[in-house]
Amino acid sequence: MEAHEYARIIRRRWRVLVACLLVAGAAAWVTTPAEPADDAVTYEATHQLIRDSSATAPPALASLSIFVKTGEVPRRVADRIDFDGEPAVLASQVSLEPDETVGTLGITVTGPSPSEAAERANSFAEETLAYLGEEAQQLQQDQLGRLNEQLSTLQVEIDSLDERIADAESAGGSSGVLQAERDSKLRQYGAALDQQQQVLNAAAPSAGYVTLQAALPDLASAVEGGFSPPSSRPARTAIALVVGLLLGLAAVLVTERLDTRLNTADAVQAAFGLPVVAEVPRVSIPDDVVIAKADPASAAAEAYRTLRASLVLVPTVIIGGRGAGTRGEPEVILVTSPAPGDGKTTTVANLATAFAEAGRSVLVMGCDFRRPEVHRLFGVDPRPGISEVLMDARRELASVVRPTMTDGVQVAPSGSALRSFGDVANAGRALVGQARELADVVIIDTAPILATNDATELIPAVDAVVVVARAGKTSADSARRTKTLLERLAAPTAGVVLIGTTGAEGSYADYYTTRSEPAPRRRRVRRPGSDKTRLGERLEPWHGPDAAALRQAALNRPRTGPAAGAQARDVDASGRPGRGRPGPAPERLDP
Repeated sequence: MEAHEYARIIRRRWRVLVACLLVAGAAAWVTTPAEPADDAVTYEATHQLIRDSSATAPPALASLSIFVKTGEVPRRVADRIDFDGEPAVLASQVSLEPDETVGTLGITVTGPSPSEAAERANSFAEETLAYLGEEAQQLQQDQLGRLNEQLSTLQVEIDSLDERIADAESAGGSSGVLQAERDSKLRQYGAALDQQQQVLNAAAPSAGYVTLQAALPDLASAVEGGFSPPSSRPARTAIALVVGLLLGLAAVLVTERLDTRLNTADAVQAAFGLPVVAEVPRVSIPDDVVIAKADPASAAAEAYRTLRASLVLVPTVIIGGRGAGTRGEPEVILVTSPAPGDGKTTTVANLATAFAEAGRSVLVMGCDFRRPEVHRLFGVDPRPGISEVLMDARRELASVVRPTMTDGVQVAPSGSALRSFGDVANAGRALVGQARELADVVIIDTAPILATNDATELIPAVDAVVVVARAGKTSADSARRTKTLLERLAAPTAGVVLIGTTGAEGSYADYYTTRSEPAPRRRRVRRPGSDKTRLGERLEPWHGPDAAALRQAALNRPRTGPAAGAQARDVDASGRPGRGRPGPAPERLDP
């Protein structure tokens, strides 16, 4: 995506970004103490142990490392230095550096001062050696105890055998078996006695390791730590805001990726496979207000005029390429949408007003029989209406047509509820034929094309189909289904109207701002009977109250010269040719 597309996404989902910023900033502000703690310098000291060459079976360095940091040794050190916390916390300040090649173990401990660091390192080393020495001594005592017990047992058994041999000999019996058993016991007794002597004659039990270099306060070094977060509340809050911004941007992009709703004209065009013929910005007005009449100078009203121009000048599209598009002003326009609430009825009312501004007579047909709304926008009674004509074959469409407060716009409301929606399929197209004779332009408000079948029944009888989509509501799946349906019907589609966009961007946003006193602008006026133009002496407002009168006077002014009497097409309020009724050719006003 381009940079401006990212900016558009952020502008559309700015609430997610702001929420992440607020949460991150508030969390950092609340969790940071008001008074930052002083940054204390820590020191580390190392006590080196080496394997005792005179030891018979010293423990392995891996086992020694376990003894240093777990179990009895940390508890003894905590008691020795009067450490207030848990022994495990004290042990976490110890780092070990074993070297199997030379048999050394470096015990490095951190502390708030050189002396405390040295004291802690020496305490861990000394308590480790003491613990291992006690374990070795206890192991020797246990071994002597087992040997003494064995010797005592063997002595009792030998004495018992001596008595049994003496009894056997006094009785004149054989004592060979007993004598052999006694000899075996004597040999066992001798072996156990030899083991006892070896243990007693062995060197005093030791830990298996001795001190190579004790930790000294003078050798303790200050710890140069890596990155440490600032402790002040403003600094931490600033960092949290930066992190929140990054997380917010990630959340915005993920949300945009997972959101299947259409928000931009490019996304709508890609999903529908149709051009976006108008983008109507989001406006805050009551539901029953026609913006093209209530505020004709607004950007929304201008968007509907753009839609009118597109319908007149741009050929319709047969989706799938199975037919040629038609060029020129369509007489019958059907407006539909994928789903309810997309803004199709509002589009119908404003498009009718835009055509009426151009001097067309417009008939609006309310063919949404499920949720009729067009009569409310134009302020007419809903009954009788088209449903009465469909149910009574003797009734004409003209009998239910009503004038409105908008000059040039008439409405045929939907009427009462239909008893059978099959009447739309049977007589709907014939009503469209009658409507062609009642106005220059017929605009049909139908039900959503994916919700009901009413719109599909009328499509073969119309000249152009306009699809309405709402930004942030219409999904890509609905757009694809609508495209498939219109392609299957070979509908003469003019394009898509995107409702509820973010509006004009940049300098264009101020262009539609209505000023209380518009600046006058000079106009070039064609003099009757002359082919040349000159700069008019009078000044008139560009959007002033005399603009319409001047335009109408120019249209009614008779032509002179070679072109007099020629038949021409009528001209709408924007100076475009109309449908082709004969009349005097208009004078052109060159800005």
